[in-house]
Amino acid sequence: MSTGDEEPGSGRGDSDDEADGGDNERVAGNDYPWRSMQGRKLRAMREIKTVTILSQLLQSQYMRCNTLQSVMWIFLHSCNTPEKVIKVLTRMGISVSLTSIHRAIHSLKSECSTDIQRLGRTLSASYAYDNFNVKFSTRSPTVDSSEDSMVHLTSGTLIRLEHGVTEDDLRCADELWNKSSNNLHAKNPIPFLPYQTLQFLHTLHPEDHDNSAPRLTRQGLFRLYLFKKTLFRYGPQYFKDLQQSLAAPDPVEQIPVCKAH
Repeated sequence: MSTGDEEPGSGRGDSDDEADGGDNERVAGNDYPWRSMQGRKLRAMREIKTVTILSQLLQSQYMRCNTLQSVMWIFLHSCNTPEKVIKVLTRMGISVSLTSIHRAIHSLKSECSTDIQRLGRTLSASYAYDNFNVKFSTRSPTVDSSEDSMVHLTSGTLIRLEHGVTEDDLRCADELWNKSSNNLHAKNPIPFLPYQTLQFLHTLHPEDHDNSAPRLTRQGLFRLYLFKKTLFRYGPQYFKDLQQSLAAPDPVEQIPVCKAH
């Protein structure tokens, strides 16, 4: 006859506990990446706060120890932060003063202007222009100030010609202008022939036609490379594992990459 009591370690109660424990373990296992990410964010925030506090203490004792403050004023100036906010952050020791910011901006503008003039005199630079629009928003528009606040501007960029380009390499400009059909005073104008120009471009790097060993042209090899790259990146997992084995096509006349000044 059953008395209604269950022995320890047996019965439905233990099975429910085990089921709950298994679910908790599974939840904890699935929750681990989230907890790890949260932990990294908390550690990063603690490091940021520690660096900020130490920088404030050092800057209060020694004015020239202002690395953090110098980085902050560049960020604040790029975000067009109001001067009142900058003054508050200066009092807190997080940014440099407005006077220092204006002095630094004026110094940078003077140096950039001098560098641009010096680069332009070398005659070995190219000019790039770009149109852009700026919209100035008004806090309280009125009937008198209802005109369009959109300003249309043009920016100019001076780019130094790299890869050993000298002024002597650019002395062909006069000859090209004398042969241009757009020059009304050209001595020997030559009309622009698109098809002939394309034929000249094809002869710059002629293909090595070897009938004994048929192979794809450079254009075909480049198309094959793009096809494999797309297949390996967006295809099934089997193809994604082959990305490391994909080699770039052989360069014909590669222009080295250099840092722009």
